[in-house]
Amino acid sequence: MDVQINLNSNSIEELNKLKNDSEQRLEEVTVNEKGHNYVGQYKDGKKNGFGTYTWPNGDIYEGEWKDDKKNGKGTMKWAEGSVYQGDYVDDKKQGFGILTYKDGSKYEGDWFQSMRHGDGKKSHKNGSYYKGEYKNDQKSGYGEFYWENGDFYKGQWNDNVKNGKGRMIWKSGTQFEGLYHKDHINGFGVLQYEDGSRYEGNFKDSKKHGKGKKWYKNGGIYEGTFLNDKKHGYGEYQYPNKKIYQGEWKQNLKEGKGKIIFSDGSYFDGNFLNDKKNGQGIMVWNDGERLQCEWKNDLKNGKGTLYDKNNQQQNITYLNNHKVQ
Repeated sequence: MDVQINLNSNSIEELNKLKNDSEQRLEEVTVNEKGHNYVGQYKDGKKNGFGTYTWPNGDIYEGEWKDDKKNGKGTMKWAEGSVYQGDYVDDKKQGFGILTYKDGSKYEGDWFQSMRHGDGKKSHKNGSYYKGEYKNDQKSGYGEFYWENGDFYKGQWNDNVKNGKGRMIWKSGTQFEGLYHKDHINGFGVLQYEDGSRYEGNFKDSKKHGKGKKWYKNGGIYEGTFLNDKKHGYGEYQYPNKKIYQGEWKQNLKEGKGKIIFSDGSYFDGNFLNDKKNGQGIMVWNDGERLQCEWKNDLKNGKGTLYDKNNQQQNITYLNNHKVQ
């Protein structure tokens, strides 16, 4: 959805024309009371037509009035430095208007009841800007935000934060497309990293969480569950050399029951701890031989039984991968 903003000019020339037209219809008066000063037109004892009102604190409004209230087009200048040019209804900014804030930022767009409401563009002094929909003075609906460093977001907003479907592109080249909730990535999404790796799956608080699939830049592929951005729970990882691990993970490490299948068809089935074979496990070679024994830190340790391809068995004791009897 593309957002287009019609920047209708509320120029000084328009205000002067209004002033000249109204001078032909209404009486011109000057009222000064307790520091409040009004120079303009009256009708039935009230400010009606074009006039300029100055408050004791230095605020100034120049524009149209109706029944003592700002109505129509006008310019409001606050003593602290902010300036509004645009439409008023019953003393409220309503319609199209441009508000330049004292810090140099600017809003151009629709207003309702003195709140940004409808389509608008907010430009910040640092060069970042938002263009899109507002509701009750907050970014709500579809909108695009461009940061000064080159990052940008296009998608849904609610109460000034990213909420709903959206796409975020970072200057680095990383891209995300998916669901946001309260400014965080939550739900299903696709995250493409600048190094070429990629993740498709679920997120929680902007971290990989739940079921997902990740393609790594080295050619490895993991499909399974994640917890707080790490492989955790059951998952399958295919190494670049085609070796496959199927089993349990904890904080990115193989831990619990698992199986490693080698590219030649051999496999290990057993227990893992801290990413290494630990505890009971069986190694089966593609020629039919198999070894059932204890393992420690990827090494054979303890008593084991070796079965040849004819199922003849031999009892062996290992120490750090070496036979001791």
